[in-house]
Amino acid sequence: MTPVPSSTVVAYRDDGPLSRAMGLLVAGQLPPLPPVIAGTFVTGVLLLLGVAGTDGLAVFAPAVTLLLAGPGSTHPHDGRFDWLVPPILRLIEYTFVAAVGFAHQVHP
Repeated sequence: MTPVPSSTVVAYRDDGPLSRAMGLLVAGQLPPLPPVIAGTFVTGVLLLLGVAGTDGLAVFAPAVTLLLAGPGSTHPHDGRFDWLVPPILRLIEYTFVAAVGFAHQVHP
C-alpha cells in the first residue's frame, strides 16, 4: 500500500502507485495544475467524440488523464490554485462514467 501523503490536497488526489511513480520521474518539479488542465481538455475532446458515435476513442480518456496528470502528483501542491486539482480530477472521472453511460444508452 502507498502511504498517505502529509499534505491534505495531495491526499485528496487519491493517486495510485503508477501515478506516484510518474511523479517521481520528474522529482516533484512539475506544478500540478497545468497538466491537469491539459488532461481535462484532451479528455473532454475524447469524450465528446466518443459520445458523438466514434467508437473506441472515449476508452482512452482515463489513460490520457493519467499520462498528463500523473507527473504532477509528487509536487507539494502549495500553489495558489493547486487546491483545484483534486476536484478537477473527480470531474474528469465522473464525466467519463456519465459519457460512457450516455454513449451506450444506459438507463439513468
